Amino acid sequence: MGCIEFEPGGPRRSYAYRATSARVAKWASNQALVIAETCSDLDELSQAANYVMHFDGDPTPLIRLLLNRELVDLGGIADRLEKEPIYLALSDKYGSDTWMIHRVVTGPSEREYVPLDSEILFNVTVAESPLRLDLSYGEIYRFKEDLSQIIPGSILDCLRKLLLERSRGLRMTIAPDMHVGTYIGPPSERDEVATGNAIRQHCLKLETCPVAAP
Repeated sequence: MGCIEFEPGGPRRSYAYRATSARVAKWASNQALVIAETCSDLDELSQAANYVMHFDGDPTPLIRLLLNRELVDLGGIADRLEKEPIYLALSDKYGSDTWMIHRVVTGPSEREYVPLDSEILFNVTVAESPLRLDLSYGEIYRFKEDLSQIIPGSILDCLRKLLLERSRGLRMTIAPDMHVGTYIGPPSERDEVATGNAIRQHCLKLETCPVAAP
C-alpha cells in the first residue's frame, strides 16, 4: 500500500504539513477493504492494518488473531465474546502505562509455548503475526493501563465499535499471572520446563456487557 504522508513544501526535496485528513482516512479505510480481499499473508495484513490506523482509517477488515489455535477475524472474536469471555495474552509493558497483546504464551525462562505444546484451559487469544513485536508496526496491538483510554484505531477500539453495532459494550479487566493452560510437550532442562507444568500469563479479560446509558 503506497501513500504520501505530507504535502510538498516547495520545488525542492522537502515537506510541509501532514496530509492526513478525513479524506485520507476514508481512502485508508477503503484500502483496508481491498487488501483484505486480495491479501492472505499475515505479516502484510498486520503491517497494512497499522498503516491504516496511522492514517486514521478503519483497520477492522485486516485484523486477524489466533484464538485457541484457530485464525479468526474480529467478527469471529465478537461472535465468541457474545457467548463467553476471551483472554488476550499480554507481553511486558512498554513504558509505565502501556501493555501490548502478545503473539505467544510464555513461561519460565521466557520460553514461548507453541500451540501444539500447550493445552489451553480458556479462550486465550494471541496476535497473529510476529511483526507486532516491531515497534514500527505494533501500535494497533497496544492499550493503556487506564482501560478507559482506548487508543483510537487499535484492536480494542475496533472491537468496541463492532460490539456497539450489536448494541453491546466491552468490559476489560487485566488478569495478572493467570493460569491459562498446561504444557504437554517434551521436558527440557535447559528451558526449565517439564511436561505437566502450569502455563501462566498476564492476560486482558474481555467480556460483553450492556451498553452504558448516555
